[in-house]
Amino acid sequence: MAPAEASDQQQQEQGQRRLRQKGETWTFSEWKPKARKPNRIRAIHAERIERAASDSQLFFHSLDAPPGLVSLTTEEKLPASKKAWQPKDSAKLYNVAGWGAPYFSVNRAGQICVKPCGDASESGVNLPELVQNLREQGVHTPVLLRFPDILCHRLQQQQACFDAAVSRYDYQGSYRGVFPVKCNHDKDLLSAVVSYGQKLGFGLEAGSKPELLMAMSLLAKHPGSNLICNGYKDAEYMELALRCRQLGINTMIVLEQFSELATLLAVSKQLGIRPVIGVRAKLHTRNNVGHWGSTSGDRAKFGLKARMVVAVVEALAENDMLDCFQLLHFHIGSQVTNIRIIKEAMREASFLYAELVTMGAAMKYIDVGGGLGIDYDGTSMDTVTSVSYTLQNYANDVVAGLQEVCMQRHIAAPIIISESGRSLGSHSAVMIFDVLSTPEEAGDESSHSLPTPGHTGGRSTKGAFLLSTFREVYEAISPSADKLREAYADAAFVK
Repeated sequence: MAPAEASDQQQQEQGQRRLRQKGETWTFSEWKPKARKPNRIRAIHAERIERAASDSQLFFHSLDAPPGLVSLTTEEKLPASKKAWQPKDSAKLYNVAGWGAPYFSVNRAGQICVKPCGDASESGVNLPELVQNLREQGVHTPVLLRFPDILCHRLQQQQACFDAAVSRYDYQGSYRGVFPVKCNHDKDLLSAVVSYGQKLGFGLEAGSKPELLMAMSLLAKHPGSNLICNGYKDAEYMELALRCRQLGINTMIVLEQFSELATLLAVSKQLGIRPVIGVRAKLHTRNNVGHWGSTSGDRAKFGLKARMVVAVVEALAENDMLDCFQLLHFHIGSQVTNIRIIKEAMREASFLYAELVTMGAAMKYIDVGGGLGIDYDGTSMDTVTSVSYTLQNYANDVVAGLQEVCMQRHIAAPIIISESGRSLGSHSAVMIFDVLSTPEEAGDESSHSLPTPGHTGGRSTKGAFLLSTFREVYEAISPSADKLREAYADAAFVK
C-alpha cells in the first residue's frame, strides 16, 4: 500500500472511532482529499443516501463532521417525499376561488359544489351527485343546469353596490337596472329576473321585435317596470313599444338613427300616445380591449353624433314634444376590461347630458349601457378573459363621474340605468358533458399511430403523406437547439 493511501485509511479509521465514542452513525464516501468539495460527494452518493433514508436506518447529524464525509440532517438534506394530491391542490390549480367565488367551490371530497345563495356556510349542491341522480332518472349528459338563486343573488349584489355608491357620494338620484333579453332568451330565467327584480326596480331591454314581444308579455303583469327599446325600429316596432305604455309599462324608445325620429312622430300622432324618447350617443371614448369594441367610439355603426343629437332636440321642439326627450344612452362595448375606459365614457356622457338639460330637454334618465365584465379566469387582470376591477369599483365610478358634473352644472341628478347581462346571468347556468378523451389517450401511440415512413402504402394519399412526413420530423428531433429549430421549420413548411 502506498504511503498516501495508508495515511488516508488511518484518518478514516480515526473518524470512525470518534463517531462510535459519540454514539453517532455516518455514511462514508470513498475517501478523497480535503480539496474535494462536499457538494460533489453529495451528488455522487445521493442515490445511496436516499435509499438509506427511506429505510430509516440512518440518522444524520451536522456537528463535527470529519473531513470528506457526507454530513446531512434529516430536515435539511433528506429529499421530501411527494405528498398526496389534496382537493385544495385541485382548487388552487384551477383557480376556483378566483373565477367561481362565492358560488363554486371544491369540497373535502374533491368534488365541485354550487352554492346558489353565495353563502360560504351553506353546504351547497354536489354536482357529481346531482348528475348521478339525473342518470338514475334517465337524464343523461350533456345537460344544462340553471340556478335561479344565483341570478337573484347577482341582482341583489349589483343593486347593493350601486346603493352603496349612491350613499357614499351623496348622490341625489337612484339606480334602476335592466336585463338585456338578447343575453338569454330562456323563459324561466327572464321570469326570475322580472319577478325578483321587481323588488329592486329591475326591468328589461329589448333589441328586436321578438324580444319586445317577450318583454311585453312578462312586464304587463308588473306596471311601472322600465322597458328600454333598442335596435332597428320600423313602424310596427314603434307601435308595439307605444302600446306597452298603454299597459302601464314605462317604455323608453331609444333612437339609434336620425331617420327613426320621423317614424316615431308619425306613429305617435296616429295612436295619440306621447312617447318617452331617448337617443343613443356616439361618444369619442373607445374601447379597444374588450369584445365588440368596434361598436364604440365616434366611428361606431350605431348612435348619433353630437350634432345629430342637437338636430333631434330641434325637431322635437318644433313638434312641441321636447318634454318627451328624457333619456341619454351610450354603449362602449361588451366585457370592458379596464375601468379607465368606463371613467372616460362617464365623464364625456355626463357633460353631454348636462348640455341637453341646458337646451331644455326634460332629462330624467341616463343609460350607461352594457360593458360590465366578469372575471372568467380569476386573474383580475386587464385581458379579454378577465377584468381589472370589481363590481363595487364599477358602481363607484359610474356614480362619482355623474355626480361631479351634476354638481358643477347645478342640475338634478338623473336616474341611472345599466344594461348588464353578462354580469348578471353568466354564473347561473352550468353545462355538464362527458369527457370524450384525456391527454394520456391522445398521446397513446397504439391508438393514434402514424404511418411508418418506409411503408409504401403510407404515402398513398395526401393525408397519409403528411402524417408520414410529420413522423419523420418527430423522430428526428433531438435536444439540440439547432435540431429543434430545424424540426419546427420542417413542420411549419409541411403544414
